[in-house]
Amino acid sequence: MNIKELTGSNILKGAHNSAKEQGASIFLVGGAIRDLLLSSQIGKDFDFVLQGDVQKVAGVFAERAMGSFFCMDPKRGHYRVTIRGKARGTNIDFSGFRGDGIGEDLKKRDFTINSMAINLKDLFEKHKINIIDPLNGLKDIEKGIIRACSSRVFDDDPLRLLRAIRISVTTNFAIEDKTEGLIRDKSELLTDSSWERVRDELFQILYPSRAYESIERLDSLGLLRIILPEIDSWRDIDQGEHHDYNLFDHAVKTVKFIETVLSDLPYYFPDHASSLKSHFKEEIENNITRGNLIKLIAFLHDSGKVRTRSCDGEKVRFLGHDRVGYEINKAIAKRLKLGRKASRIIASITKNHMRILNLSGSVKITQRALYRFFRDLDEDGIDCLILSLADGLATRIPETSQPVIPLLSVIQDFMKYYFEGWRIAPTKPLLNGREVMTLLGITEGREVGRVLSVIKEAMGEGSISTKEEAENLAISTHTRSDSLSQ
Repeated sequence: MNIKELTGSNILKGAHNSAKEQGASIFLVGGAIRDLLLSSQIGKDFDFVLQGDVQKVAGVFAERAMGSFFCMDPKRGHYRVTIRGKARGTNIDFSGFRGDGIGEDLKKRDFTINSMAINLKDLFEKHKINIIDPLNGLKDIEKGIIRACSSRVFDDDPLRLLRAIRISVTTNFAIEDKTEGLIRDKSELLTDSSWERVRDELFQILYPSRAYESIERLDSLGLLRIILPEIDSWRDIDQGEHHDYNLFDHAVKTVKFIETVLSDLPYYFPDHASSLKSHFKEEIENNITRGNLIKLIAFLHDSGKVRTRSCDGEKVRFLGHDRVGYEINKAIAKRLKLGRKASRIIASITKNHMRILNLSGSVKITQRALYRFFRDLDEDGIDCLILSLADGLATRIPETSQPVIPLLSVIQDFMKYYFEGWRIAPTKPLLNGREVMTLLGITEGREVGRVLSVIKEAMGEGSISTKEEAENLAISTHTRSDSLSQ
């Protein structure tokens, strides 16, 4: 562990000075030490425990760091400081000892690899690192093992059930057999956790590569059905002759192929790989990017199939599963306490995910189809296209996946239209509402909006480009409407 990395940290220095002024003893604890031992770098999450006035120390620290603080747990006296500016996304937590002194506090933590501490007084005043390690967390780090500190760790905080998976995913550590058994036995406790905390852990689990394996892991430990009870019957859903997988396995495979495509964008979309990479890096809300949101959507995209499955002779049908899935996934997003934008993306892509697959059998994709797709989805259409490709790849075993070739060609055409047409198309309309009313001699109303919509669509298709053409189209559209109403 690099002492210069620690003493050079403004956060550690600020915490030490704030505590010293209040006459408090303060320790860095938890995952920050684990991460330092693994990478020799300080991350963005800091946990401090201290003996003294926690609220006062957190307040002084927040003021000096030009941040803000709030109480997360009044019972424990747990405060979080958030910092604006370059350190955005950094969480600094302050809490009091659980038990008498630092040794007792560490024994009450979640996993041995998180049950270590560094006294900041030793670090800044004696210039030495003395790792306090009562449960041999250092040895478990060397072995790459996640071990529960006690049999009560999940009773004390059920969210630790998910945290074990998240740490395993991010460190590539194995969960010790006894701890894994404890997770299975205690899985039902997860229902006692707030959905905001469950959501945050879930998206951290989905963020790294091989998220499909993490989903299977959550399922095998009994945790996935707690988060998503909708999946209970998925393994029993045979999807008929057009699918080689049951509904659950298809959902997992779709996540796998989402990751395959996103990890090799230049292969699938050589002309637009850089733009796509930036698109999926967009942060939708705190710690949720388009890149990990699309993995959840991929897993849930066929959620409507359970309610819509029917048989026509030997044929299995799922008529309207996209619309039913739209309602189901809206409810899931609400349960997970997702923000407005993330919820809209999930619902919209679920509702529209069959459009590209249905078009892939067409001889030629029309400009109208291209325009209407992005008119309805705009930039979310990119996510829908990637999902459509992954959905197609996840339908058959690899040896029989040839039908995906025309699908990829169609998706590449849509990508080309978006980046080379839709995004750079003129936004100023050729005619405005007042001009339409004057031209047609009509008053404000639905007919004006309908004519403007027809003009906008024609512009998007590229069939008109001048004001004169727009006027002629407005007249013919209105005349046709008049004749139909007579």
